[in-house]
Amino acid sequence: MHELLQLARSAIEFELSNQKLTIPVSFKSSYNHDFGVYVILKEKGVERGAFGFPETSLPLWKSLPQAAKAAAFNDPQFPPVTEMELRNLQIEIYLLSKPIQFIGLGFELDDAIMIVSYQGEAILLPNLAKTKEEVLELLHEKLNITDLNSNYYKFKTEIIK
Repeated sequence: MHELLQLARSAIEFELSNQKLTIPVSFKSSYNHDFGVYVILKEKGVERGAFGFPETSLPLWKSLPQAAKAAAFNDPQFPPVTEMELRNLQIEIYLLSKPIQFIGLGFELDDAIMIVSYQGEAILLPNLAKTKEEVLELLHEKLNITDLNSNYYKFKTEIIK
């Protein structure tokens, strides 16, 4: 198992058992970069929780456990994960580059896309749509955005499963 997947799972396990997660110094030095990060939990291929930080000033060794715990316990769409469920959960981690603003269709389908509007903000992770137009449509629907003066940002992603 990839060590970042193990860190995410350990963060959830330790939270369930009310223990403090200790991260080795060697791990901290290896993952001291401030990537954006998203964690998606799935049960039998169906989303069970998701949370992330598109931008953060925290090093990955700090932001990843926070995102994993929030996906497990604070996603308002789902009840908190139980110890029994955790055994069967698959974890996906999306590492995000620094955001780059774009206009029109100036992105690729394998980019994560974020829309920022006075009505809110939403992010769409890669490969959830078949066309660029569909990506923008899904983002607008996600927030019910009618504002044509929204700002759009793209992120290169690395997916760890």
